[in-house]
Amino acid sequence: MDEQLKHWRAHPYAKQVQHARDPTIQLIAEDNIQKLYSRYDILEAQFRITTEYATLTKFYCDKKKKLNEELQSIERQLHKEEFDGVEFWEDNFGYVGLQNLDNIME
Repeated sequence: MDEQLKHWRAHPYAKQVQHARDPTIQLIAEDNIQKLYSRYDILEAQFRITTEYATLTKFYCDKKKKLNEELQSIERQLHKEEFDGVEFWEDNFGYVGLQNLDNIME
């Protein structure tokens, strides 16, 4: 706590208050400075997080898109493994059908 008080006493406003004759006024001023520094630290952290979030939002959107593409690729590979000899097709309306290649070749 003494180190924090030394830090706050280095503040220009605190230096003015140190010359006050009443020690109660000095303590009140130091308490106010402590509150201001605490509030400043909170706002600075919020600003930093907000800035990082704004920067990372695009990154996470791109990452989500890439992960979704990878998941779809894996799903296609799984379907290919599970339905060996069966071809998936999709028409213009989004309907998915199965076509057994073994039956067609016969």
